[in-house]
Amino acid sequence: MQMGYGSPKFHKLENIDDLISAENTITIQCELEVFKKFKSSFDCPDIIDGNNQASDIVNFGVLFLSEEFSDVKIKISDTHDIPAHKAILAPASPLFMAMFRHDESSGNQKSSVKITIPNVNTVIDMLRFIYTGEVDGFETDQIIKLLEVAHDYHIENLKIKYGKMLCTKLSPANVIDILVSAHIYGVKNLEDEAIKFIKNH
Repeated sequence: MQMGYGSPKFHKLENIDDLISAENTITIQCELEVFKKFKSSFDCPDIIDGNNQASDIVNFGVLFLSEEFSDVKIKISDTHDIPAHKAILAPASPLFMAMFRHDESSGNQKSSVKITIPNVNTVIDMLRFIYTGEVDGFETDQIIKLLEVAHDYHIENLKIKYGKMLCTKLSPANVIDILVSAHIYGVKNLEDEAIKFIKNH
C-alpha cells in the first residue's frame, strides 16, 4: 500500500442526508495520527534563530498586585485595597470598561473602584487570570464561586476555563449543583456535560 496523507474516502455531498439522524444531528468520529515527519518553520535555525526570537505576548504578570504604574485601587472593603491598572482591566471586562468610561465622561477621575465581591481571594484569583491568563486548581465550591464572578464581570474566557475545570470534577455528589450553576451562568458546554453525566449515572 502506498503511503500518503489524507484519506481517499469522502462522503459525497448529495448523500449528506444519509448522515443526519432523526434528531437532526450528525455525529462524526475520527482518528488522528501525528507524524514526526512534519516540522514547523520555527524548528529551522536557518529561518528563525530560536534564541533571538521575540515573544509576541506581553507579560502583564509582572504588574499583578503591583503598586508600580498602578492607577486604580480595587476596594473590596474598608480594609482591603488591591492595586490594579485600568488599561489591563478595561479590555478584559466590559464591566470594568463601563466603570472607567463613566468616571471619565462625568469628569470624576476616581482612583478607586468599589466592587461587590466579598472574598479577597476570589478577587485576587479573578485578577490573576486577567493579568496572566492562569487559573489555579480549586475545590468545586470555590470554582463555582469564581464562575459566578466571571459571569458577573463578563469575562468569557475565564468562564470557559472554569467550565472546563468543573467538567473534570463532576461526581454524583456535586453534579446537581454544577448543573444549576452552569444553567444560571450560561456555560452551555458544562450544562450539557452535567446532563450527560446524570443520564449515564
